[in-house]
Amino acid sequence: MKLENVAVYTMAEYSDIFKCDMAINSEVVSYQTVQSFMDFLSINENQCDICAKTVHQGNSKFWFNQCAGSITASNFFIKYHMKETTNKTNIVKLLMNYCPMEHIPEQLEWGHQNEIAARELYFKKLSSKHQELTVAASGLIINHTWPFLGASPDRIRSCNCHGKTLVECKSLFSKRILLPGIAGSENFIKTTKGFQVKEKTSWYYQIPDDHYRNSSH
Repeated sequence: MKLENVAVYTMAEYSDIFKCDMAINSEVVSYQTVQSFMDFLSINENQCDICAKTVHQGNSKFWFNQCAGSITASNFFIKYHMKETTNKTNIVKLLMNYCPMEHIPEQLEWGHQNEIAARELYFKKLSSKHQELTVAASGLIINHTWPFLGASPDRIRSCNCHGKTLVECKSLFSKRILLPGIAGSENFIKTTKGFQVKEKTSWYYQIPDDHYRNSSH
């Protein structure tokens, strides 16, 4: 059995290597330098395959380190809607996770617990409609072409009849006394095929695109 050593760098480490190679000392860089850094980022398939190692997501230090500096599905909406007046310092703090939460707020803890129940109900309702259905935990999925893009879906659904589908659960603490259809009405529209996420919502931008799907093996 052949063992291979794979080095997986964080975005911060890639930045340090790039600055060292380019002898960059200033915190202010040009657009051309930014483009050069984007071209500098390159990972192979082995380095990209960290999904299984980060399935614990928020409970994994490795997951936090790999997410820091990346544009992920959860923060894509904020980055996409940045304006000239947007406080860039706060965006950098968010992007680099410079101010991690010391304690999980009640709202997030409530959401996590209800997401567990939602996933169980999801599997129960769909198991009879799909062949060999599985709903497995997922870690961080990194795009091979654009390694600064990533997503950590709640689950990956697999079956023999449809292949793989990414699953995202939402639990709204502020609307916890409402029925699910009413609580999510601001983010969904009803179509002839069911419900669809409205395009001008943060939920829409959080839906991992096809390039995330193609990065998931």
